[in-house]
Amino acid sequence: MLPKFVYAVNYGNSRFEEMWKIQKQLHLARQQKRNPDILIFTEHEHVYTFGKSSNQNHLLANEDELNKKGIETFEIDRGGDITYHGPGQIVCYPIINLSDYSEDIHKYLRNLEEVIIRTLSSLNIKSTRNSDYTGVWFENEKIAAIGVKVSRWITMHGFAFNNFPDLTFFDRIIPCGIFHKGVTSLKQFGIEIPNLELINLFKKYFTEVFNMEIVPISKKELIKILGSSILETESELIKN
Repeated sequence: MLPKFVYAVNYGNSRFEEMWKIQKQLHLARQQKRNPDILIFTEHEHVYTFGKSSNQNHLLANEDELNKKGIETFEIDRGGDITYHGPGQIVCYPIINLSDYSEDIHKYLRNLEEVIIRTLSSLNIKSTRNSDYTGVWFENEKIAAIGVKVSRWITMHGFAFNNFPDLTFFDRIIPCGIFHKGVTSLKQFGIEIPNLELINLFKKYFTEVFNMEIVPISKKELIKILGSSILETESELIKN
């Protein structure tokens, strides 16, 4: 079977709200077959997001603390409970048509895990799945969280991988609603790897696991794909 043609963009830093709007626009365009599959890699400013099955009590910080630390909060349309995104964490948003791969959401989640597991293996870290919880683990600590939405077999949201984030931000939530397990990062293993290098490893294993042919594009090219309806504030980002 021939590999699928997929764009991949290293977006750099972004606010969550900005990227959520971009995802929704790309998701609609993919439904209408106006663009190919796209992988977006980004690094968010501090944010807590609540999935559809979230318990608000799993946010332990009060409003004053959130304001003081500059942490935004959003209730969004992915599966799962509360999670944290912030600097030092790589977030990947695949906007892909599962009809071109397999119309099986469970398999899609396992394939995302496999991309991460192979990436960690290339860094000599043996990670695992957990039969009770989605994500990628090292013993009882999660190094990558996964939460997705699939509509008309088009995906959005994706995974968040802890490269070198400040893990204390996880202390103010019950991550993914799991009380009895922790979180970890590559930094905790003494591994220092630039985000761009790590993103290139993710791309490599996406090609293997999903049988993709990845074509890198720039942020400017992504904005062009999005078209004139993109918000002016988002268009300003490419000038920096």
